[in-house]
Amino acid sequence: MNILKSIFVVILFSSGIVLPQRTLPASEHFNYSTGELRIVGAPDWTRIAGTSNDLLVVTDNLSYSGYPMLPTGNRIQIVTGIGDDYKLTIESENGYGKKVYASFLLNIISSTGLGTGTVFVGLGTENGNPQGRLWIRNGTVIGTNFNLGISKNSNTLIEYNTANLLFNTIYLVVISYEIGTAVLGDDIVKLWVNPDLSGVEPTPSILLTDNTADDI
Repeated sequence: MNILKSIFVVILFSSGIVLPQRTLPASEHFNYSTGELRIVGAPDWTRIAGTSNDLLVVTDNLSYSGYPMLPTGNRIQIVTGIGDDYKLTIESENGYGKKVYASFLLNIISSTGLGTGTVFVGLGTENGNPQGRLWIRNGTVIGTNFNLGISKNSNTLIEYNTANLLFNTIYLVVISYEIGTAVLGDDIVKLWVNPDLSGVEPTPSILLTDNTADDI
């Protein structure tokens, strides 16, 4: 999956992170001191919404075999079921056929706040509106597993991967957004969980082409 390595590798974990100015390819190791992201990560990270559930930078990092990111920096932790919305602004990609990829390591430690589904990562526009959204919900056994899903800019047209993922397990998650043609609604969002990064782009876990208004 060389396209993921060469185009866009970024570490993210938040509630409602929006990426829509860093030059591509961009990476985020969270090389900040520990504390509230809006303070220690300024001016890179800015708050979109929320005032009481700050995202925290904590020590240590996650690792995954074959993932081309140096094990440096710290990580983001959400300590409640709700996190404020933050964004990291990167270089824009415009034009038909353009693709943006984002990858990160994810470790969910409990089912707190998951419920039947909530969005927690997104690729979006500069105004903070996530149009490639990553969702999470409780799996078939609450407290034991969870599912990931994707949508465009909709909070209702969501497609979940039915694979049950385990808590306290590190996963490599990759999402992409592809701008289609002039036809409204033909943009494509993809999700991979633990993809092989050594070759061509593999088949995604989910490919979403609903007719929701798009164009990131």
